[in-house]
Amino acid sequence: MSVDTSHLDEATEAITLGDAYGSAMDIDNAVDAGIYLRALVRYIERVGPATQTSAEIQARGSLGYWAGYYDHETRQRVEELFNCEHPVLGKARDEPVSANAAFAAAQPVSEVTNG
Repeated sequence: MSVDTSHLDEATEAITLGDAYGSAMDIDNAVDAGIYLRALVRYIERVGPATQTSAEIQARGSLGYWAGYYDHETRQRVEELFNCEHPVLGKARDEPVSANAAFAAAQPVSEVTNG
């Protein structure tokens, strides 16, 4: 059975981030990841509005970010399947990112965002 993308295919306005990206965290094979990514890009193009290129960049960045909220194994799998990475922490390594390292990586972003 293929991955369910009906929530993305049928959306005519923005859905929650959890609805958009949460389902992707359970995907465990390249075929389903490709199907899900294509549906996600079409959704972003439709409600964005966005070009296909910008929608794909947004989808991959958001998938990488969302995976950062999950366990290390899930993050690695999602990054591999969707060819993405966390926009602040970068690619998942062999060892999980420590809280101190995550804080240090986010500090420059926080300073730019918050002045």
